[in-house]
Amino acid sequence: MELSKKFQRYMRQSVGTLLVTLCVCALVAVLAFSWAFLNPIARALDAIAFTDNYLYTENLKEGEVDYCKDVAFINLSGVHSRLEIAEGLDYISKFGPRVVAMDCIFSHNISSDSLENDSLRNVISRIPNFISAQRIVKMGDSMAVESSFYSDVCYNASVNIEEGIVRHFSPDSVTVGNLTLPSFVGEILRLGYPDTYQMLKERGNDEELINYKKMSIDVYGINDFLDTADIKDRILLVGDIDDLRDYHTIATELYGVRRINGTLIHAYSIATATKADRLITNMSTGWALFWGLVITLAFNYFCCWAYEAYEKTNGMIINFTQLGFLFMMMMLGGLFFINFRYNLNYTYAMIGVGLGGFSSELWLWIESLPPYKWLASKISWLGL
Repeated sequence: MELSKKFQRYMRQSVGTLLVTLCVCALVAVLAFSWAFLNPIARALDAIAFTDNYLYTENLKEGEVDYCKDVAFINLSGVHSRLEIAEGLDYISKFGPRVVAMDCIFSHNISSDSLENDSLRNVISRIPNFISAQRIVKMGDSMAVESSFYSDVCYNASVNIEEGIVRHFSPDSVTVGNLTLPSFVGEILRLGYPDTYQMLKERGNDEELINYKKMSIDVYGINDFLDTADIKDRILLVGDIDDLRDYHTIATELYGVRRINGTLIHAYSIATATKADRLITNMSTGWALFWGLVITLAFNYFCCWAYEAYEKTNGMIINFTQLGFLFMMMMLGGLFFINFRYNLNYTYAMIGVGLGGFSSELWLWIESLPPYKWLASKISWLGL
């Protein structure tokens, strides 16, 4: 009987602590809309993701590196002549690539030789499934689309990627401000892998996690001697691998670096969708909320027990338990991510566990107030 009463008391205190945590979160959410100083905190939290650690851990393992058979990189580094690019594109197009996607924007520069421009335009117009890069840019108070001069003779798609740490790709479209364009990766998949593109649309995600597990990608120069085996039925990403203006920070280290070329990011995005066992499924928001409430309730129960059982050292015990909970969540998340490509969403659980100690103390203080004692005299369960 005594054990049952303790269980009921701890559960009552756990539920009360959970309600306090929800109220604190609601208060912070309201203040975040009004107080600008909270924005850096939000940005700092956004820069933290368990998946970064999972990818880093996976890339530490020695063994065979995935080979990207679906994508090849055609490097324009050191090539400055549009006529040379036109000749190179005309050469590789004869071997039957599945898609040719140019991750460069060529303006209609009046200083360029019109013959070179015409040659490049004519070659591109003859290549099936040629995709040209577009970019949504800010022009004063409005947004504008930056395109190549030959955009009217080919498909076009946006190469805009997320700012800061690049963790996601858009499988369908990109929206910046009031403008929406097909995404570069989405358009490549739509033309080259329509079944995969349709599968991603049916998943209904506006963005997908990029799997940065290490892989080898064939890189060829635009003037290299190639043959059908190198090109046929592959997606060719054409870009400048040495253009430092197009380097971005990614979610983990690849071969010792955290900043890689934007075209390589597109290659990893495409491989995430097309290569077996690379596409990652995220836990839904509903299940994440349920998962978070269960973990928070379990942690709150432990806090209530610790406050009663270890009066002098409960603070230290709870702090160590917080670390233990976070470590176990990370370990379990890593197992699911690496083995099943399933990303457990710990957002709500982390908030609940992080605030657990504070909320427990606040709830015990509330229990000591006269209004609560009066209410407990009317409702016996509140006074257990």
